[in-house]
Amino acid sequence: MAHTSKYEYIEIEDNPEYKSLRVKNIKGFIKMVQEYEIKFIFLTEKNTEKNAESDFIFIKDELLYRISANNFKTLEDYEDAAKAEFPDAETFYDAIKAGITTFKDYQNCKKTGVVDKAAYLKTQRLGFLDSFERFRDRCEKNKGLISPDFDMGNMDTPIKLCEFATSKGFKDYGDFDKAFFLGFLDKITYDEAKLKGFTYAEDYINAVKMGFDQIKEYQEAKHLKIQSKYEYNIYAKIKKLSKGIYSADQVVLMNALKNTDNGKKLSLKKLKELLIEKEEDLKFVVGVNGIRSFPEWYAKKMKTEDEIRSFLTQGSDIRQYGIFDKDGEYFEVWKISNQKIYVDGNNVAYENNRRRENPNADDKPHCSNIKMIVDELLHLRFEEIIVIADYGLKRKSPDMNILNKMITDKQISFHEAPSLTEADEFFIKNAKTDKCCIITNDTFRDWKMKDSWIAENIDRIRIPFMIEGDKVTFSGIEKIIAK
Repeated sequence: MAHTSKYEYIEIEDNPEYKSLRVKNIKGFIKMVQEYEIKFIFLTEKNTEKNAESDFIFIKDELLYRISANNFKTLEDYEDAAKAEFPDAETFYDAIKAGITTFKDYQNCKKTGVVDKAAYLKTQRLGFLDSFERFRDRCEKNKGLISPDFDMGNMDTPIKLCEFATSKGFKDYGDFDKAFFLGFLDKITYDEAKLKGFTYAEDYINAVKMGFDQIKEYQEAKHLKIQSKYEYNIYAKIKKLSKGIYSADQVVLMNALKNTDNGKKLSLKKLKELLIEKEEDLKFVVGVNGIRSFPEWYAKKMKTEDEIRSFLTQGSDIRQYGIFDKDGEYFEVWKISNQKIYVDGNNVAYENNRRRENPNADDKPHCSNIKMIVDELLHLRFEEIIVIADYGLKRKSPDMNILNKMITDKQISFHEAPSLTEADEFFIKNAKTDKCCIITNDTFRDWKMKDSWIAENIDRIRIPFMIEGDKVTFSGIEKIIAK
């Protein structure tokens, strides 16, 4: 509030002997100065020892008119202070220094904790000045929602709160208020949490500590008392493999057998030991005594050897990993190869679709059928294709040259069943030993009655086929090529 001075000021020593008149208020004093067109204002010296205050004085008709300066430096300042309702010089000059021109603004500014006009205006513009008392009331009523990292005792003025909030990325009080009472202290964390579906900071911070970045997974984990994303991933994998049918320990046993060497035979005792060994890594809960135990979500159904036996003989999915020998009381790991496959040469060569398409077709075996099957198997990336047939195939087929070329080109391995052995018997025996699927439309009905292994397992390894024109279709082959 700068002025061009209206008056000239002259400092004098006061003379109490001189006749004078003391004016009570500045408004009247100024009016007289203006009416008398006074140009010189005298300013007496303040005398601390005599407890005498400084006065403004002018002379008119040999009479001194005086008024206490009240610590104002000039009449202009005194007048401006009065107009702006400042109660004293100290507050007036404190306000002027900060660029504040009214006592009301000065009072509001003081509420912010700092007499700084820029800071005051910022605090006012961003809504912290008007909302500060409401904020403190809400804090008092909602202590449980406030982050423990927030120092409420230090936030005793609107300007401190404003500086804190804006330093944390919030654009105004409304923006800050939405996040703060959900437990968030910075805008970036709040926006990240909101984007991922989280509402409360406590949940988001705990989720991040546990390794979660999705609200749905975290909520499920929290409900199940799961301690980490690592544990949750194992739980989710077991849940998926269980298909809503199997217990957790049954899934763990199946997975253990899946990773056991093909052909290995395990007694019930060994199977139980294998399960216990694999379960050790699933004990996530640590008690006060340091002993680890299973989490609540880990459901068990197989505590005894009898319960393991029951599962191995009834579970349909367990068969993809092996066969339980009821007589020998052991489980043989028997996993079907996805690299090697057998082809029933006779059955394929005599495939009757050609005769249905062509009434004049002969009854001879055609190696061209085998060629079509082999080409499709090669397309499916089988590395070893073994064709087994009896002696009659070579003797009766009119296109043996096709078979011979496949052998020469090493597309297949070809085997004839020994003369005193039925082709089906030789075929099944080799497929059983090598743990391979077989391409055939033969259902082996008679063999199922003769051999219990065939009765229980042939349909698992048998892949029926269909030849329509130049197209070959296999039924169920995806169960092995997907491995």
